Amino acid sequence: MKRNPKKYNQYKETRCKACGHDGSFYPLDIDHVATFKAHPELAYDKRNLLTVCRKCHVLKGQKGTSYMAEAYPAVRNFLIANGWYYCELSKKWRLENIKFTQAD
Repeated sequence: MKRNPKKYNQYKETRCKACGHDGSFYPLDIDHVATFKAHPELAYDKRNLLTVCRKCHVLKGQKGTSYMAEAYPAVRNFLIANGWYYCELSKKWRLENIKFTQAD
């Protein structure tokens, strides 16, 4: 499956879910909670698409979803509201009814 960047615009919100920035300085991006590479079937699933500013997008890439959920309550609330749960065994966020492999 090939990504269509224009298709993501329908999911983009007006503020960063993490820091609340409005996109006037750092542009807003759509981030996949579960990576596109690991789960292409979730590419356009709104439960998997998080609007973040470029700064927070880089931070999430460096530190991961678990860090973002702990540091930013709005990210945690987004995940929980969209069917994600924290798996103590793997120490990662998982989406209900989606099979994850050991690698992700």
